[in-house]
Amino acid sequence: MATHILRTQGLQSLGSPSYPLTMSWHCTYSILRPVPADRVRPWIDDACAALPLHPPPRHNPLAPPPRIEQGSYVGVHRVNALTISEECYPLAREIATAHGLIHLELRAQDADHWDFTLFQNDAIVADFSTRVRHFDAPGFPTPRPFKEGTRDAFLNAWGGNTARLRPYLIDWDGLIIRKHRKVHPEDEYTTNNVYQVFDFMRELGAAAPHGHPDRFEFTAPAWKYPLSMP
Repeated sequence: MATHILRTQGLQSLGSPSYPLTMSWHCTYSILRPVPADRVRPWIDDACAALPLHPPPRHNPLAPPPRIEQGSYVGVHRVNALTISEECYPLAREIATAHGLIHLELRAQDADHWDFTLFQNDAIVADFSTRVRHFDAPGFPTPRPFKEGTRDAFLNAWGGNTARLRPYLIDWDGLIIRKHRKVHPEDEYTTNNVYQVFDFMRELGAAAPHGHPDRFEFTAPAWKYPLSMP
């Protein structure tokens, strides 16, 4: 199935302070590397041809079953990293497993904090959050920024400038003083600001697709649950 490239005019950058910051704001970026520039479109096309995979489990037997629809996605390639948004884990996983890539799911959560899960060979290398207790059940020890894996496991797998990446990997709830501070002087955002995810993305060597001059859009088959009961 060929990739359908769509028009990309009129998209607003999610990295802009003008983007509405509501308590429900959530955004997920799938970042894959290494991806050569000339392989972006062919690898996406191959993944689209392989999708959809098995339907997701139905946790509520009374709910209507999922159905296959065309999902819309926006992507951008920078250096050797391909970033795709929004909510495209099955597509990213298919590309990553087919070509042996590092696969990072980077998330802005509830306009409150950001977190990520790093996969290699379809296994979790590191599961990190800047605010672990946001999803913790009572009784879990906090702060502990890595729910699974370690800081070194992430840095060793991802590579890049680890000295510049390392200071971002903290639990904000563990900060006693200077709770709102920039990791690097050139950063646009501080700790305890969900938009810091864009500074971290820059240090990863990736870019946010929305609003990027080199962005492209495409559609891919995906399992979707109906929004309401019939």
